[in-house]
Amino acid sequence: MSEDPPPIKCLIVDLDFFIQEKGIETEEPIIRIRGKTENNEVIIIHVTGFYPYFYIDDVSETTKSIQSLLYTEKEFGDWIQDHFPITKYRYYQNKPIFLYKILGRNPWRIMKFSKLLREKGIKSYENDISYTSRFLIDTNFKGLNWIEIKNYEELQENQFARIFEVNYEDIEQVDNLDFQYTVMSFNIAINSITEDGKKIRNFSSIMAERSQRIIAICLSWGREEGKIQNKTFFLEDDSNESEKTMIENIIATIHEVSPEIFVTFNGNQVTLPYFFSRMESLGLDPNIICPLKNAKIKPSIGYLGYRIPGYISYDLVKSTRWLRTKTGKKGLEDLAQQFLNTKRKGDYSQINDLWFQMLDNKKKTEKQELEDICNHDSFIIHSLFYAMGMEEWLEVMKLVGIRPSEGIYSTPRHLGEFQLFRVLHQKDTIIPAEPTRDELSVRKSTRSLAVGGFVLVPKGTLHEAVLIADFTSMFPSIMVSHNIGGESFDGSVAAPMNKFKTKPDTGLRIMQNQILEERKNVKKRIYELETYLRSFSKSERDKNLEKELKKLKIQSNAYKIVANSMYGSHNYVGSRFYDTEISNAITSISKEYIKRVDQWTQDITENRCQVVYGDTDSIFVKLSDKTSVFKAAENTSRGKVFSLGNVPEANDLLEYFASKLPKQMDLQFVDLALRIVFAPETKKRYSYVSAVTGDLKIVGFEAIRSDTSPFAVEVQTAALKLVLEDGDIQKARRKVIELCLEFKDLEPEKVIEKTMILGPIRRSPKDYKSKTPAIGALEDFAFSYELDVDEIWKDYERFPFVILEGNSPLYKRAKHPTLTDPSKIDREHYILEALRDVKRIGVRVELQDINPSSQKTLDFSILNSKKSED
Repeated sequence: MSEDPPPIKCLIVDLDFFIQEKGIETEEPIIRIRGKTENNEVIIIHVTGFYPYFYIDDVSETTKSIQSLLYTEKEFGDWIQDHFPITKYRYYQNKPIFLYKILGRNPWRIMKFSKLLREKGIKSYENDISYTSRFLIDTNFKGLNWIEIKNYEELQENQFARIFEVNYEDIEQVDNLDFQYTVMSFNIAINSITEDGKKIRNFSSIMAERSQRIIAICLSWGREEGKIQNKTFFLEDDSNESEKTMIENIIATIHEVSPEIFVTFNGNQVTLPYFFSRMESLGLDPNIICPLKNAKIKPSIGYLGYRIPGYISYDLVKSTRWLRTKTGKKGLEDLAQQFLNTKRKGDYSQINDLWFQMLDNKKKTEKQELEDICNHDSFIIHSLFYAMGMEEWLEVMKLVGIRPSEGIYSTPRHLGEFQLFRVLHQKDTIIPAEPTRDELSVRKSTRSLAVGGFVLVPKGTLHEAVLIADFTSMFPSIMVSHNIGGESFDGSVAAPMNKFKTKPDTGLRIMQNQILEERKNVKKRIYELETYLRSFSKSERDKNLEKELKKLKIQSNAYKIVANSMYGSHNYVGSRFYDTEISNAITSISKEYIKRVDQWTQDITENRCQVVYGDTDSIFVKLSDKTSVFKAAENTSRGKVFSLGNVPEANDLLEYFASKLPKQMDLQFVDLALRIVFAPETKKRYSYVSAVTGDLKIVGFEAIRSDTSPFAVEVQTAALKLVLEDGDIQKARRKVIELCLEFKDLEPEKVIEKTMILGPIRRSPKDYKSKTPAIGALEDFAFSYELDVDEIWKDYERFPFVILEGNSPLYKRAKHPTLTDPSKIDREHYILEALRDVKRIGVRVELQDINPSSQKTLDFSILNSKKSED
């Protein structure tokens, strides 16, 4: 009797499935997992025995309909593997539903057969969940997590991996092991010179025709803490054979390195479609890049980018959507400067020129320079993967365990819903279907206005001694404390606080409670590590503990992202869980708690303290004991460590709130403002100086907005510091006047850097009904440089401009800085902008105060004497 093979542990890098023919008319579905062992060995696991399925209503006609299909549809008879009655529960109201579970073979046929049954009046359920997702949900296995296989059979070994076959019941989850992903960046350079030596200036024509050769392909690979390796392949001569050889060499290198993550920059629009198109033109199958045999690349569609089964393929451009850069552009050069403090060594035009020189001269110097430029570009893409925070997103994917090649492009809502699918399956609750097109149309047309996050209008403008506290994970904690979910929802009850029954526990409560508890444990460990590490200087700190702290912070943020993801699901028309009554109830409950905290504050302090502002999940309480707050600020300035115990009134309030709130809700201390200023009658605009750290914090004011001139930022920031640190409005007023006078006398060549604004460009200029200064400047820029404005706008997320003197509308006076005579810049326009901004914080200065020669309201000599006294 042969011994069982030793267990093998591996990380699930990705998975797909294929259909294996067994006999003439029998198809067997095989889940295929690409894994990596502890020793970084690639293995492929063929998983058998797990069949796709869906549910149908168990009504009197069900058995008859199934028998009819078996008789009339031979294909259905070959497909069906088993069927039996089963009881499940509806997501809404948690009522039992009697169903038949239909198990089949080829997953692609589920929609066809469920449709045939629907035509016979039999409704189907969970027929729109993919086979790979179903496998992960039902087995509770997770992508980017570890499994162990037993009782397997080793099949043939290919060049790059060992292959095993195992029944899904012989796979177990195991604790995750330390593992660093190998990230590979991939970049190409395309020849932009025609055969007759003319340069192609319109890149869209290159992309449309895809006939120009790829002249260089660059790779960089490695792990975050290891050495990064680079390799560039060049087109050695201008021929099909040479280009084909270059591509084959690149494919071989990719398979040899076998990365987990395959990253590009603009890969979905340019790099990958062009590369695959050239492969097809040269008689190569693009799918040979996949590490899984006979797998098919899925092109970019909707929110998903290119999916290469077996790899986690990602285009970094996807992460730039909400990004703000200093240049207003989001090219590789701009991101390299912003995130890595480096520059490209050359652009694609230089690469073209050097390549031609290399072909003509056959000199090593040109080839070396060309290689340096290409390697550096690829290295930048590789480094940006980490610099742009993709590690955190991988941790989110790992937490929910969605299929990695899809999860990398998913939204937080998608991932949160996937985690909820797991919980609903475990509690035998039917997962609601995705809405049809007709249902989407109805939802959009009938959707009521969502209740937004509740914000208390600020009470007054300037305050001293203000406690700032946050509800930690407010919406998730409300979901837990009030048992939010479709299973508990009672629409007949009007009061939001009472709309949800206490039993049974909903899927959302179970899911959110698990996440919040796990995050609490992680945050506890973070606090312990930070406290311990603070007792050492930076040079003396244990590097391994610092690495652990970094990982824990990434984990904590991942938990937070998943926890917060589900609030939006009930309010998104495309969600399976769409229900505005539930989402509005959650928001209304949060609003009620902020109101209650306001009332509790008045009750316990007998109106000595008051809530002066509330912001969705934060409260700002003005304390009566100013002395202890000012003393705390003084101690901070002397380098002493802050202790909340030294401000007993704040400590007592937080303890009282904790005693009144549900145990799942936590109102935590955030900061203590020495002074705080609110923009009058405006939400989410405030600034304060912290008594805890001494730092100036600014939220929502123009001083931190990208559409404000640097001069106005400087003026408002200076005014805020004086108002909040010294509490002296008059001193702030004098400072504003001083800065404006200096600006008036500034040398013309220095004015541009003080006045350039980056205005948003969101669509083609022709689609704007009213023109903004940024659009006016862009159109003028395109006209001046003879550029196609319908193309060039795509290069910019924000466009730089300054405003020139004149009386015409602003968009007509807006110019790109390179087209500007600095002496013509409208300084008065920028001064008025700055005065408007400081007026919001209670510092009133009029334009005539900046013109003492014409208005005798200001004695400049007195200003200077006061300045020297200060």
